[in-house]
Amino acid sequence: MGSAKIDKLGKIGFVFSGGSMRGAFQAGALEVVWKQGIHPHYVFGVSVGALNASAAALGKANELIDVWENIDRKDVYRFPVLKKMQRGILFSASLFENDPLIDLMLKFSKKDPKKFRTLQEKEEAIGRALTQGGVTPFGVVATNWQLGQPEVFTNYDQRVLDEPALLAKAIRASGSIPLFFPLVDIGEYQYGDGNAKYFNTLRPAVEAGCDTIIFFHITHSSRPINRYAKMIDVALRVVEMNVALYKEDKDLLNEALSLRESPSGNFQILLNKIKKIRGKDVRLVTIKPSVALPDVGFKATGNFDKNDIRLLIEEGRKAANETLGRENLLII
Repeated sequence: MGSAKIDKLGKIGFVFSGGSMRGAFQAGALEVVWKQGIHPHYVFGVSVGALNASAAALGKANELIDVWENIDRKDVYRFPVLKKMQRGILFSASLFENDPLIDLMLKFSKKDPKKFRTLQEKEEAIGRALTQGGVTPFGVVATNWQLGQPEVFTNYDQRVLDEPALLAKAIRASGSIPLFFPLVDIGEYQYGDGNAKYFNTLRPAVEAGCDTIIFFHITHSSRPINRYAKMIDVALRVVEMNVALYKEDKDLLNEALSLRESPSGNFQILLNKIKKIRGKDVRLVTIKPSVALPDVGFKATGNFDKNDIRLLIEEGRKAANETLGRENLLII
């Protein structure tokens, strides 16, 4: 019976949205989906979702839980004081460095970061792990800062197969909030935050021909109005608004913002439009929080409270069980 249910889903795509340290919610949700025997044919992610998607592509759902339960600020970013003092903060590429994320990714592959001497060696190791045989087709969205457009890097692109380290660079770039984290050089261009266009993570899954898309979406659609009391929160909001406006026309911006606020409704409208082009349905299963999630991580000025992380993981498990039950996809 369970196998028959899964077969009816056709080609399955997993899509992981961005959302900073709230990515722990996705880890809990992925664990539940994985235990139900629902495994993807394609996986795509953006920002923190790219990190979680890479673990899903490697089949490391359980390891992902362990990584999140033990995560700390130093695993995500660092502030090189001496380097900033020498150059001056205003002349630095960013306030913080996010290369520790590379060490975090190495843990998915059970590799010791200390065995690698340089960042390039680490990126090559991650790239090779994600492009080897048996790994689920995987893609990450990063924004080309010169062109102002999102770009998808996949482990089946010829350019990535020729230079696997590009995939690790793209994952790091996808979560690089401008000003706070450095842009990442890939070829002749610089890449940054993949969330510059809010709805783009679904499109690669649709273009890959997925019949069912399971969307691990972090934002609670009825979240309270944000109050910006801290300088860092105000600065982040300025960056967020300017990135969204960069090279966007008014209609596209309105569509993107509406999709971000109400994913289950507006994304389905978008998929209905795609149906007319493809001639068949695309089933969207959105796993999202039922309540507003706690602030953790960078946006919460360094809050990496273990209890908050565990709460996020549990909320993910709860939301996944409720969603799969509602969609008649619970098997065990």
